[in-house]
Amino acid sequence: MLKIIYKPKLLRSIATRMLSNRKAFGVVEMIVSLILIGTLMASTIPLIGLLNAQQAQSHRQMIDQQIALNLVEVLQAVPPDQIQTQAQLDELAKSIDPNSQRQIEIKAAEPDDLNRIRFDISIIEAGNDQSKPIRLSTWRTLSGGTNE
Repeated sequence: MLKIIYKPKLLRSIATRMLSNRKAFGVVEMIVSLILIGTLMASTIPLIGLLNAQQAQSHRQMIDQQIALNLVEVLQAVPPDQIQTQAQLDELAKSIDPNSQRQIEIKAAEPDDLNRIRFDISIIEAGNDQSKPIRLSTWRTLSGGTNE
């Protein structure tokens, strides 16, 4: 009967000598590392694009909100006799941001019992169906009294 002698120290020393003599990556290690790097890049590049799109949309919304607030200030400052028709309101909306890619709409409601009028402002980005429109309302006293 043949007896096999197992010597773990001898096998370990052979393996460590083989590993210590290697001076470069092997082909298999290089392929595995390229696959890992490719997988990481394939998963992060779409995320970076999504973050850039969200940042751009947030920036556009911030600009739209600032335009709406500027429009409210202009509506409060303009004398009541200059904003009596819808055409005058449209002209006022165009003067706020003349070269804009946005649709700015101002609609006036009928004056109430306190001689106030409500203006509904809507800002929509032209050509972008996914963006949410900015909408707000403001009240303006027509004569005699303070603005709210």
